[in-house]
Amino acid sequence: MQSHTESQTRPFHKLVFKPHTQKRTINKQLLAELDAQPPQKTIACQRCRKLRKKCSKHLPSCFTCVKMGEKCEYSDSKAVDTSNIQQPQQQSAQPQNYHFQIRPPQQSVPQLLPSLKDQLNNTHSSKDVNPSSAVCVNDNNKLPPIRLPPINHAQLQHVQLISQQQQKQQEQSKLKKSQRTVDIQNALLSTLINLGKENLLPTELDSEPLMIPREDALKYTANFFEHFYTLVPFLHKQQILKSFQSANLFNILNPPQNSTPLEMRKSFQLYLILTIGFKNMSNSNLLSKGEIESHSRIFSIRPLTEWIIRCMSFRTHEDIECMVLLVIDSYFTKNCLSTSNITNLLTGLILRYHYHRKLSNRESKNYSELAKEQRYRLFWSTYIIDRTVANYLNKPVTLSDELISTPLPSQLSLEDFKDEQGLTETLRLIIKLKQLEGDIFNEVHSVAVLKKRDLSIAEKQDQVLTPLRNRLDEWLFNTTGPQELLKSRLYFSTMYYNSLTLVYRPSYLIPHPEGDSMVKLSKSVLQNLTYTYNLTLSKSLFSVNWLTFFRILVIFKTLLRCLQHEYIVLEESKTEINLCVEILKNFENENNADWSFIKEITLIFQRLLKLSFQASSREEVSHEISYGSSRLEDILKDNSVGCRLDDRIEEEYDV
Repeated sequence: MQSHTESQTRPFHKLVFKPHTQKRTINKQLLAELDAQPPQKTIACQRCRKLRKKCSKHLPSCFTCVKMGEKCEYSDSKAVDTSNIQQPQQQSAQPQNYHFQIRPPQQSVPQLLPSLKDQLNNTHSSKDVNPSSAVCVNDNNKLPPIRLPPINHAQLQHVQLISQQQQKQQEQSKLKKSQRTVDIQNALLSTLINLGKENLLPTELDSEPLMIPREDALKYTANFFEHFYTLVPFLHKQQILKSFQSANLFNILNPPQNSTPLEMRKSFQLYLILTIGFKNMSNSNLLSKGEIESHSRIFSIRPLTEWIIRCMSFRTHEDIECMVLLVIDSYFTKNCLSTSNITNLLTGLILRYHYHRKLSNRESKNYSELAKEQRYRLFWSTYIIDRTVANYLNKPVTLSDELISTPLPSQLSLEDFKDEQGLTETLRLIIKLKQLEGDIFNEVHSVAVLKKRDLSIAEKQDQVLTPLRNRLDEWLFNTTGPQELLKSRLYFSTMYYNSLTLVYRPSYLIPHPEGDSMVKLSKSVLQNLTYTYNLTLSKSLFSVNWLTFFRILVIFKTLLRCLQHEYIVLEESKTEINLCVEILKNFENENNADWSFIKEITLIFQRLLKLSFQASSREEVSHEISYGSSRLEDILKDNSVGCRLDDRIEEEYDV
């Protein structure tokens, strides 16, 4: 009776009763061998996904299937055929068993002709026939009759049946691939317009063309490359700048109907670059009110969705480049609501097409030097984005270091890349920093560290915090090397102290830091404030967006915590409190209502700054700091802004 009642109240759960079976014998030797090996698969097996169990992702069988004595099957072994990605020229000879297709940038049909010609030459040269005697000259010009084998109608009918089955399988494969493209497109569109899939309605294309002056386009493009290219250099910078200077800008923003899919995607990339540059300049108060109003329609959500519907297939290299640009564009959405979902779609495509793996010698033959390096840079740009979003939006790391075999970026010797001296070394240091930030998140702020709750605080510091601090110190020492890194030295120092702040602040590992940890946290947050303020003055690697604001919000909340526990003295921190006010001025924007609450946060630190110049009692100072901390939480709550790194910690541990 109880089971019947539960089935009525929970209609989506089915209760399955299995007959009693004999106790299975578990192959303990196989389990031990698998335990000593790293995971070989990137996704869970079909049984673990069905049972909703954690899969060890081993081959030939995962832990769950070994214990159950069942056959272990992985869906990617059936759904993905990497040979089609590695060798595009063989697609016509083999049915497609995957849903997406990545085409190497340098592939072309003429490349197939020399190999075919060589094959024919080899065929003729293998026969020991004198060329002069190959043609028989006869006065009567009579050739011997050709004898054909008898036709077996039964075999012919069988061949036709096999051909029909293959054609049917190819059609089903195309339908599956098309359906997967539609699913990803719907997920992306529903994320962008904040609707569920079931409420997503088809968008009618806008007939009004997109038009923008060339000087404005060049200005937005230059802003994009100034603020974002150093961190994610996956695009061909010189090629894009030349296209804006020489190409027809109207055709870029309004590609003709007869444009090829590649031309459409390239135009979409240029549109996204303009969008990011426009939004960044608008948030930084570098545009007039009239310019913002005239161009807001061009860079609104409606044209963006129209571009996605028209040109994105989610199976080419250019599509993944567009996805990276869409993630960067989502930084300007309030509260970064769409950033996590778009990042998940991006990393899913990266793993699906094996960008996290090094190209084999056979695969490398299909790529030029430039195409190969752009593929590697695209992966590492996604890696940087994945780690950044994980730290500031409390999102689990997707691209695990154990799965990565992609080589680090290298310096290109091509003429178009001569002006990028030092960029490769800078990018490698940023990748190393993001690897450390990912380890900080996994070992300090992830829920998985709760298994170390039995350790004492001293043991946690010795086993986790101290090694992370040593690795950060070693990384900072390496940034003082090449002369080309001087332009990025300020950014490196800022990120170093920001990472130290993440190491020592309240976390799942140590919910209530005290003593030596709080002293180190206080020093780190004060240095973090100073370098962050200097970074805002440089205007090069500081972008006014919501992801940057979340990083700064962590600094402010950490500073208030240190003031509350008197590890920082208010009267001795007048300069740092004033820096908070100056940093917040960069986010004040009268043209964007989403940033209207910044002035209220500024008032909190202005009150504290005024109090620091007065001779007040300790009780009055403590009361004002507590009021400022609670007032900050109220402002964020009223404006639906969440400091993602703090939300769960504060709810569960009341810190």
